[in-house]
Amino acid sequence: MQFRMDFTTSMIFSLIVMFAMSGCGYAKVGPKAYECSMALYSVCNRRDESRLETVAELVESSLKNEELTATEASYLNAIIDKARKGEWEQATAEARSLMKDQVE
Repeated sequence: MQFRMDFTTSMIFSLIVMFAMSGCGYAKVGPKAYECSMALYSVCNRRDESRLETVAELVESSLKNEELTATEASYLNAIIDKARKGEWEQATAEARSLMKDQVE
């Protein structure tokens, strides 16, 4: 009985930890993705719609030229999509988080 309770408690604790860790930031990215995230942060902070499209084109061409991975491009495109919807504060915060997660 004690083993079963310890095992169950252990499994519950493990699930809670895994759930808590699942949304804990971005994975490490390469130099080009970091460069794009810095540009995105600047664009979003200034709410610059024309430069946003320039950065979006940079992300697309960098992906085609294999300077970005698909995962890196998806991170950046998610931020771009938020900015395009007018969610500038959220996009700025996510770009900052992407950069911050690279140095921690």
